[in-house]
Amino acid sequence: MPYPGYGGYGGDMEPEEEGRPRHRCSRMMNARDGSPLHAASWGGHIDIVRLLMDHGADVNAKDERNATPLHFAAYRNHVRVMRELILRGANPEAKDVNGCTPLLLAADNGQLDAVKELLANEVYVEVHEKQGRTALMLAARANHVEIVEELLAHRADHRVMDKNGYTALHHATSKGADDVALTLMDYGAALDAKSKLGSTPLHVAARDGNAHLAAEYLRNGAKLNAKDSRSNMPLHLAARGGHADFVHELLKCGATVEPKNVNLSTPLHLAAFGNHLAVVRELIASGAGTECKDKDEWTPLHVAVSYNHLPVVCELLACGAHVETRNKAGSTPLHNTAWKGNTEVARALLVFGANVECKDRELCTPLHLAACNNHLDVARELLARGAKPTTPNKKGVSPIERARLAGHAEMVNELRSRMPAALASKVSASAAAQPDVTVGGSRA
Repeated sequence: MPYPGYGGYGGDMEPEEEGRPRHRCSRMMNARDGSPLHAASWGGHIDIVRLLMDHGADVNAKDERNATPLHFAAYRNHVRVMRELILRGANPEAKDVNGCTPLLLAADNGQLDAVKELLANEVYVEVHEKQGRTALMLAARANHVEIVEELLAHRADHRVMDKNGYTALHHATSKGADDVALTLMDYGAALDAKSKLGSTPLHVAARDGNAHLAAEYLRNGAKLNAKDSRSNMPLHLAARGGHADFVHELLKCGATVEPKNVNLSTPLHLAAFGNHLAVVRELIASGAGTECKDKDEWTPLHVAVSYNHLPVVCELLACGAHVETRNKAGSTPLHNTAWKGNTEVARALLVFGANVECKDRELCTPLHLAACNNHLDVARELLARGAKPTTPNKKGVSPIERARLAGHAEMVNELRSRMPAALASKVSASAAAQPDVTVGGSRA
């Protein structure tokens, strides 16, 4: 929460009626609505601070962010200025526009002496800013170990949660502040505290791949298979993030290898989605099945082909993934890749025996989908393996008809060239007799 430096202040001196100079600069405000006392406090100029207050400067004046001179002094760790301001009546609990008190700013900025001074003045240690973050949380996020220890010594409560349900330990974990996290653990911070989304500190470590902290949490009793609000376990999050070493450690500690979240997705689904080959290998080596299905009955292979992740596709196929597996729509992985148009993925599936004439629930073949979306190279691969341009779907529409309706002239010519001459002539005559209609690329 940085505050910009202030400088360049000056002021005219006018004689008072008695002939003595009156220092108007003590009440002047600059373009940012900060007084000279703010500037002197920012710079730590104790003598100027005293002079300004001796001439009537408002010790609790606020700039445009509602910050007082004490905010500035605390942020900059000017303890002598802080003492003088407090002695002259500065409010140590004043809040700026973000709800920050001087204590919160000092803790966030790593100003240990300022924190000690404020605590000595018995400020409220559990004060929080607009997001609900306390001084302990802000210091934890920034890995300010000594400040964390000072706050804990003054009975700061590590159980307090911010608006997202994060404790100080959640914050330390999310920022990789390992030293602070270990300190909080020494003070008894709850390892299984859950945020509003149900995340424990172990979930956060898994998301970010912090294997060192995870090992410490597990050693101290963190629940390995805790679920968040979407039923994700730490293994789900580590797999989704591609943290292979973390995944290995969780599995070694006994993590369930095939847990399902609210979408019935397993860690293998999420690793396939992210193209995380090392994680895919780790999970399969630990017993993850390649045929697990999510709520739409997609297998990891469906996921990998749909996002054109060729390395994962090849790994899954090599590990025995069923090339003809079907989802709720009756689509095989070859249907998915034909729709997406990845030629190399299609070729890999065909090498492993994918059926070019397999039909989904609408009786569409992969060639229907490639033709509709004008994926010419995929269509050529399918045709080379025996796909038929005239196979009708449930509505009686063939791949060549799909291409014609979509206005894909080159695709139509390619499909026609793979047909027997007599049949191609018949198709051409039929097309000439019909009005030219162009439709979008949605599946018929």
